[in-house]
Amino acid sequence: MKMNTANKLTLLRVFLIPVFLVIYYWGFAGSRYIALGIYAVACLTDLLDGYIARHYNQVSDFGKFADPLADKCLVMAALCWFVETGDMVGWVLAAVLLREFAVSGMRLIAVEKGDKLINMDAQAPNRVFAEWAHIFDPAARLVKPEFTFGRSRLDFCLQGPQGLHLVEVKGVTLENGGHALFPDAPTERGVRHLRELASAVALGHRATVFFVIQMAEVTDFAPNDATHPAFGAALRQAVAAGVQAAAYTCRVTPDSIVIDRPVPVIL
Repeated sequence: MKMNTANKLTLLRVFLIPVFLVIYYWGFAGSRYIALGIYAVACLTDLLDGYIARHYNQVSDFGKFADPLADKCLVMAALCWFVETGDMVGWVLAAVLLREFAVSGMRLIAVEKGDKLINMDAQAPNRVFAEWAHIFDPAARLVKPEFTFGRSRLDFCLQGPQGLHLVEVKGVTLENGGHALFPDAPTERGVRHLRELASAVALGHRATVFFVIQMAEVTDFAPNDATHPAFGAALRQAVAAGVQAAAYTCRVTPDSIVIDRPVPVIL
């Protein structure tokens, strides 16, 4: 995640919301005026983060996800204020909040980047692979999630006549110029998983690192050496040791994701 100025302002708004509520409900002399000032600053960050992101090329996937969520939390804080002062009855607050978060929950599954819709649900890759595992390995009789191997817990173990097939799934949400990249931040855990997969191959098992690209219309996949060179090196070593590396795009809508087609893995 790139922590630019726009993203820092979004996080500041999230931080100010509980500060506002604590001071408001504390009830000391002048607390409501201080709370009002804090709320005004939080609202100002809502104006500034979008302006800075658009005008200084700081638009990011994190910002697209976090900014509307922070806005909802800010609205919730204001509504709590209205209920406390008697300007709104409690059941209206409950109804508004249920609607806002239900709608947001559906929309925040995916964000737009140019003409691409990117699924940002961190749980989606494992879920869609589990639904698709028998297509990926038709011989598998049993799909066992969270399989402990060595010092790691790998995402899946596919069991069939050919023995164990260990699969580690990685969700990919970073794209640059039509190329899918992973990781978007250093991941020592990911490096360890690759080494465990290579160890499994050495013991006679099959092993795959499966990259679920949470978007459509990319041409290929490659390790993000600029962000974490060690992961790229570990991936190349694992493939050289016999680990299969597969990358598949997905068909994405605002509330769904389905594995679509393979793309080349560029090492």
